[in-house]
Amino acid sequence: GNRSALLAAPIKVVHFGYLHNHPLAEKETMCAEWVGCEGFNPDRDIVAPGHDVPNMPPLFNGRMHSTVSAPTWHQPLLQALHTKGTAAALAVARKMIEAKPLSLFFTGSFRFPGQEGNMQYSLGVRQALQVWMADFKSAHCPEQGNSTKLGSDAAKGMELPSPVLADGSAKPQQQRYLEEQEFNLKVAVKHACMGALVVEHLERDGYDVGRPYMAALDGSKVCIAPPGWGWGMRLVTYAAHGCIPLIIQDAVPQPFEELLPYDQFSLRATRADVASGNMWRMLSRQTPDQLAQLLLGLAQYREAFMWHPQHGGSAY
Repeated sequence: GNRSALLAAPIKVVHFGYLHNHPLAEKETMCAEWVGCEGFNPDRDIVAPGHDVPNMPPLFNGRMHSTVSAPTWHQPLLQALHTKGTAAALAVARKMIEAKPLSLFFTGSFRFPGQEGNMQYSLGVRQALQVWMADFKSAHCPEQGNSTKLGSDAAKGMELPSPVLADGSAKPQQQRYLEEQEFNLKVAVKHACMGALVVEHLERDGYDVGRPYMAALDGSKVCIAPPGWGWGMRLVTYAAHGCIPLIIQDAVPQPFEELLPYDQFSLRATRADVASGNMWRMLSRQTPDQLAQLLLGLAQYREAFMWHPQHGGSAY
């Protein structure tokens, strides 16, 4: 009897849930396209974080795992919290926030390839971000134009770090990686408009696209997490790199949202906030102390978004 009832209405663990109809997409259509939300019941089912995939930067798996250590940004915060208390941890968090040169970051596709007019993709959020950034640059940084692409041309006039030491021998991989990260972050900052970097492409000729991406993550205070075509990895990525998530996902439950205090480590906005400019105004009102509080919260709850124990994960 109990077994039959369970099989008839099983508790699902999914990476993506969709609550109700959205003005830009019917639920039936969304769940046919967006993997993971078929029959999702928020009163019964559980949304879990996405898992890392080969060659994704967040957890340094695949080809990068052997050459680069996993991010440890959270360790000084937790050590200060556990040994000296909240005030000391917040002081450390504020210094970390002040050292990040980018205020806001996002890179990704603005429209689904081949379906440019399909507003179901991202529920219109990424499309709104593209329009907002172009208008924002026209108003505040007109010398840059309104392009939302960042490629190798952004590094013009900047000297690439040498891959060899003074004696001609190859630099250790870790040293070369860190120098490349520093260079890539300088390129990102140079291209940013008033600290906001929202671009469709973040890449440079001859370099792994993951490296400038991670450099921008590490150097950003806040990172945008919009919908896409189903569940994504951005919350996991941002937690791994210490970038406060700005979640813009109307009607989309977040991983473990019924268990985790999202207001302690993330910010929220809507698609309408992007289009109206309220998103940037809200971010502009965030003080260093408020961002430090969120960063400390992210350090405390980051493990909930990561699956692998070797990276400090406890999602399992």
